[in-house]
Amino acid sequence: MVIGEIIKCCTIEEVFRKAFDLQSQGIKTEFVTANTLRVVGFA
Repeated sequence: MVIGEIIKCCTIEEVFRKAFDLQSQGIKTEFVTANTLRVVGFA
């Protein structure tokens, strides 16, 4: 994964699940639009 990468999900539940999974791996994301996350940094 790289900063700025867009992650598309099918449902809002998947968005939250993916965000929490990535956060536990040290990858910070932000909610962009419906069912979409963007990588913003690494911890």
